[in-house]
Amino acid sequence: MPGLFAGGTSEITVTVNEVTGGAGTLTGGVAYLSAWIDFAGDGVFDASDRIAADLRDGEAGDKDGAFNGEIKFDVAVPADATLLPTFARFRFSTTEGMVTVALDGEVEDYQITVSNDDPPVVCDNGLYQIATKDSTLKRMRFGQGPSGYTLNLETLGTTNNNVNAGWGYNELDGYIYGVRSGKGELWRVDGTGTFTRLVDIPNTAADGSNAGDILPNGTMVYKIDQSTWQLLDLSDPTAPVDLGTLNLTQPVNTVDFASNPIDGVIYGINSTTDRLFRASANGGLPGTTMVVEFGPAIYTGTYGAVFFDENGRMYAYDNNTNIIYLIDTTTGSRQFLAESVQDEGGINDGASCRGPSPVPLSGLGGNIYVDQNASDVKEASETNLGGGIRIDIYTDNGTPNDLTDDSFVATADTDADGTYAFTGLPAASTYRLEVDVTDPDLPSGSQIGTSNPIVGARPDSSGIAVDYDFGFDPQFSDLLITKSAFQAGTTSPVTTAAPGDMIDWVVEVTNDGPGSPSNVRVIEKIPTGFAYVSDDAPATGDFYDPETGLWFVDEILSGATERLTVRVRVLETGSHINEVEIIESSLPDLDSDPASGTSIDDLGDGRADDDEARVEITLEIGTRLLSGRLILDDGRNGGTAHDGVRNGGETGTQAGTLRLLDAGGALLASPEIAADGRWSYALDDSYTGTLTLSVTPAVDWIAVSEAPGAAPGLDNPNPHDGTFTFTPAPGTDHAGLDLGLVAAPTLSEDRTASLGAGQTTLLPHLYRAGSPGDVRFEITDIEQSPADAFSVTPFLDTDCDGTPETPLNDPVPVAASQELCLLSRVVSGSGLPPGASLVYELIATTTLEATAVAHVAQDRDRVTVEVGGGQLVLVKTVRNLTQATAEGAANRAAPGDVLAYRIELINPSQAHATDITVYDQTPPYTQLSEPVPSPVAVGPSLTCSITAPSTNTAGYAGPLRWDCAGSHAPGDRGSVSFAVRIE
Repeated sequence: MPGLFAGGTSEITVTVNEVTGGAGTLTGGVAYLSAWIDFAGDGVFDASDRIAADLRDGEAGDKDGAFNGEIKFDVAVPADATLLPTFARFRFSTTEGMVTVALDGEVEDYQITVSNDDPPVVCDNGLYQIATKDSTLKRMRFGQGPSGYTLNLETLGTTNNNVNAGWGYNELDGYIYGVRSGKGELWRVDGTGTFTRLVDIPNTAADGSNAGDILPNGTMVYKIDQSTWQLLDLSDPTAPVDLGTLNLTQPVNTVDFASNPIDGVIYGINSTTDRLFRASANGGLPGTTMVVEFGPAIYTGTYGAVFFDENGRMYAYDNNTNIIYLIDTTTGSRQFLAESVQDEGGINDGASCRGPSPVPLSGLGGNIYVDQNASDVKEASETNLGGGIRIDIYTDNGTPNDLTDDSFVATADTDADGTYAFTGLPAASTYRLEVDVTDPDLPSGSQIGTSNPIVGARPDSSGIAVDYDFGFDPQFSDLLITKSAFQAGTTSPVTTAAPGDMIDWVVEVTNDGPGSPSNVRVIEKIPTGFAYVSDDAPATGDFYDPETGLWFVDEILSGATERLTVRVRVLETGSHINEVEIIESSLPDLDSDPASGTSIDDLGDGRADDDEARVEITLEIGTRLLSGRLILDDGRNGGTAHDGVRNGGETGTQAGTLRLLDAGGALLASPEIAADGRWSYALDDSYTGTLTLSVTPAVDWIAVSEAPGAAPGLDNPNPHDGTFTFTPAPGTDHAGLDLGLVAAPTLSEDRTASLGAGQTTLLPHLYRAGSPGDVRFEITDIEQSPADAFSVTPFLDTDCDGTPETPLNDPVPVAASQELCLLSRVVSGSGLPPGASLVYELIATTTLEATAVAHVAQDRDRVTVEVGGGQLVLVKTVRNLTQATAEGAANRAAPGDVLAYRIELINPSQAHATDITVYDQTPPYTQLSEPVPSPVAVGPSLTCSITAPSTNTAGYAGPLRWDCAGSHAPGDRGSVSFAVRIE
């Protein structure tokens, strides 16, 4: 229940569930809500106590007007209501009226107490004015008129004298405040319209003026002059605090402005230029703020009241015309809402609690389609055009047939399915819709066939009206598809191939016009005798799906050709016949039917259909067998690393792609690699000349060695580059053609940190070796502002406990899979200003043992000196509880092990850190082994509690969140923790 105040009005929200099992209409519920409050406290609910009479969700009386499981309504509390505890009763049932027995539903009673305090302002979908020379609080009431909205100014209370000010609503207590123009008097207005003078503001603050607002944090902003705004802390209105000033980068002549709750920016109208402006509120902190003017110069009136609602919609009231406009804060365009039947009296300022929209909002939408039968009506069988087609919407200001007074509102482009929609439109207004018939996303030569523009379009008050369609006259096209097979990477046609050979299937679709169809789709399903390798289609847009064979070509302009290349590997078994067909197009085809299959004469004309093609490859298997193995050449278990020979505990690997290149450098074949790294290829007997074997390592792997043995005509100048060339002998097999790979060393991860001037911070990194070698660490590419403000040194953290031990000045020998914990120690100079920064790269250069192969891994770190407020450094460590390992920045585990993670919160700054929230998540393939400890004392004045998951139990996997109450003082440190079990 909300607070109820004697003589005031409060909004009550009741959450309801339909008592008929969820039944309800599209726009409203079935059951009725009735409610009573025993205002007299006499123990009897009588007719005068009834506060809600048969309200239904989403229908008249429900303030939000939406069928959403909530009924909102206002309650006017009598001034003489009892101040002792009394009761409220709510009944939700299909039974109407005051009856002794309801046949279904639910009745709930609540004990309440009415307050005798001054009632706050009702924060709903109302906008308020403080207007006239007698400073009267007026509520702006919108209604539905015959051709739009009506606007009445409802008087709530008056001072009977002139208290002109830049008024604003304070979200912290629910009252409206203003500093009287030309004076230092702070005034408050309550929900009854009673004006109360409070204390004077500090002498250091400027006198009040006619333009201002209050930010959500309770900071009042009001105009001093055209270049300066005053900041006043009203978190305690009995003791206002001068926070300083905001200095504008250019002067603005404004009579009111308001804060947008979505972006935190202040908006208003510059009367000098008649344009909108925006300027950052800077969070209520003093400083300089950039003024940006935007939009057309159409605001020639005197806009004495500016407002925002909760969704960032801007409203402005013109004192000269009594018209209120809805304003687009992106384009600067405006939309007529209503003209007040009363005058504001010449003196006027606006205030709003930034609640829901003051008028019902809805939308318009429709289809852009091909009107095949010229009926001017969109039918289910008719196809929509594609995406990106522009539609403009204008408000017609109540005169649908007069286009000269229309005001531009917005632009929308059609989605990929040819539909469009405009949302957030005032439901009582009427609009003009116009499609851009010259839009380049329309098919070439398109002609509109239905009315354009559409005038008098009216949104559906219950949703989005979706029947405002634009139809274009039908067109035809003539699509031709061809298919060819080439040796991979060449234009040499292929009719025969051996298992392992690489072939490029090239599919071309040509449009001979005259129309330019969209939604063209082709099926290029790879037969079972081939394995997909790659294609040249983009990942989005005109994509190709190798699983289904769908090539989404989309639009093909008249005279254009679209091309797709699919690379495949020939397999020894399966079908080697490849068929391709156009299966869909937005336009009819002159000589074929995409809807007919390959076995059907599309038009029954006895002619070959040009929307399909077929190619067959004859399989030929050579007798010269080439074979070898990809090995993991890292020297494990007593082996010799990087020698190209599998020895010790070294194994085979699939971490690479083998390519066989002919004497001209063209790709001949790419044999499949077995799980143990073995491969083989039957070379055609007729092949002559050299053959190059080259391995392309997988991501994060390195080609490091090759051992071709005594292959004839061997050319291998570098035995550590994964490539060699030889000349296969006629009628001879060649075995033992091995190549070595190793995992590349890694360095993780980029770090950011904040610290105070004259302080030190440690940034952890983890290096993991892939094979034996030496690694050298260095700091490079140092960028710092100001110059020479920081020093940074890399250290080895031998036991991974977060403590630097040995400066990393010399190369460090490493073995395969060895991990090194590193710490970058950063020291900031004393006296550095806030915002000073350091950016550097930590470079790990690994030279692989017995080779000249070097690999570079790098992390990029950024450190800044704190800019006001407390700062935190988080350090995360882990230990294996099952194996009883030491805690460190890295660890090892096996399935079933329990790992304990600890996140330490350190405040290295010189200010208290507040409003702390910590985010983490359970690692992949783990789940909580026990509930997360909560709450925990992280510091003397900081307690953190787990809030995600909502049910804190073992077995959970997903995001974790701690919300912390209190503050973390300078130098304080403490931690939160959780434990997981590896699946």
